[in-house]
Amino acid sequence: MEFRVHGLIGPALLVALLAALAGLAMAYPSMLWAGDDYSLQYLAAACNAGARLNDFVMYPSTTMAYHPAVPFYVFSWLAAFAAIGSGAIGADLPFFDRLIGNAPVLFASLKACGIVATGLLVLVCWRSLVRLAPTAIVLLALALYFAVTPQAMFRAVYPLTETFALAVTALFTFALVRFAVAPLGWWPHVFAGLACAFAYLLKVSFLFVYCALLVAFFYVALFGAYRQSALWVRFVLSHAVGITVICAVGFLFIGQEYFSALLRLHWAILTHGAGSEANGSLADVFGSIAVSWRSGATAIPIVLLVAPAQLLAVIVGTKTGRIPPATATIAVGASIAALGSVAAVLTRFGDTYVLAVAATIPLLCISAWLLAGSRSARSAVGAVAACLALGSAWRSVPAVRELFLDKTEVSFRAEADMATIHQRMRPDAKGLFLYRVSMPGYGKGYVSMHCGVPGITGALLKANRPEQSSMARTVRDPDYVIADKGYNYPEAVIRSGKNLDPINLVATTWRDGDEIVPLADAWLIIRRARTSGSSDR
Repeated sequence: MEFRVHGLIGPALLVALLAALAGLAMAYPSMLWAGDDYSLQYLAAACNAGARLNDFVMYPSTTMAYHPAVPFYVFSWLAAFAAIGSGAIGADLPFFDRLIGNAPVLFASLKACGIVATGLLVLVCWRSLVRLAPTAIVLLALALYFAVTPQAMFRAVYPLTETFALAVTALFTFALVRFAVAPLGWWPHVFAGLACAFAYLLKVSFLFVYCALLVAFFYVALFGAYRQSALWVRFVLSHAVGITVICAVGFLFIGQEYFSALLRLHWAILTHGAGSEANGSLADVFGSIAVSWRSGATAIPIVLLVAPAQLLAVIVGTKTGRIPPATATIAVGASIAALGSVAAVLTRFGDTYVLAVAATIPLLCISAWLLAGSRSARSAVGAVAACLALGSAWRSVPAVRELFLDKTEVSFRAEADMATIHQRMRPDAKGLFLYRVSMPGYGKGYVSMHCGVPGITGALLKANRPEQSSMARTVRDPDYVIADKGYNYPEAVIRSGKNLDPINLVATTWRDGDEIVPLADAWLIIRRARTSGSSDR
């Protein structure tokens, strides 16, 4: 059994993938405000970058304050520029209003750019893998990425930090393969440093590629016939390159204050200190695996079965001398990267984080094919990969539909809620939109606060507009309040007197005499008990 494909099959499959993603985006429409925080962070990042370019001032950006998500930040502004051109540059309230007013166009551009970026990343990964195995095996390996988690298709249309996991895989593969072939070359170690720097600047959890390259280095140092002094000089070089790039981008682009805070936060995460929010027990870990499986993802079980088997094969093959050193080094790096990604995800679980695991599977598949050695064994690996791709797709396709459908339904419900509010309240009524309400009233305040541009935030507060977000408010006694049902449910919770918006400093509570109107995803609380001097505290 041979795996051969016509030269046009690969491009045809890529076109089919992009068409499928575009079809999903059009079949399941949604609005930016009904997305998650990443949709709002997209606008905040675009606003911040536009202000930086306009004023030549490095305004701090909260988009890069946690992950650091530098690629997502740059991508956000490029998507905005693709939508409105030079309109994506400015630093005043009219510029902010221009972004908000063009939110539908900007959101469509974000989706389109996410689809295009995914296609480009697939091409880059294909280029990094195609010299290792036949085209058919590489196509199967890349198909596994989209099959093993529904988030792969979903986050190609709704981008976030993990959307760029394939870029980490491509850089890691590029560095690992060159190091395996020429451990004493200078460029492989330079590429290793660049790959680790990119991984960190995307998200600290992607540093599993550093662990994988480190283990691969020690494998070569222990079992390769190379001068130790030469290897260690190059080892230092890779670290110097990585640290230099990280510090340069951190201090010059992210900003000294946020980058210093990032380093402290990431140290806390790596040492399971304050702020790590890590799973605290083995039961939590198994619970995360179960949640991942129920979501339609098969990435974690595949890695937990394949990666240890590959490491065992390398151990046996190294003792018997039956595995070529370069193949063994690639297998070690691929297996450690895959296991490291699982460890990172299970330490702090989220469905979208599984994308990092999925991105390691293509190289894991290729390294399994390389380790197989004989023609018949490699054919068997190809057959198993095809079965895994089909089986995983069978589980994930319904979940993909559910993800897109949920986004559409949330958008429709939010539009219906907004229509009800506009019917019930007069146009000049002061409204306060609390945390995570899927409406522009909340989102505008979120963007203004997180864009980090004082001129915009100050001007918006000074304008004292009727619709205000609890994240950027001047109104003390609103005519009505909108509270998200996800954080305040059932109605008895509203009437209990609890603070309906605990994430912000100003408490917002129910008052006797208020009228409550249930909406689809929110509560409309009309302030009937208006007394002189009364206000939210």
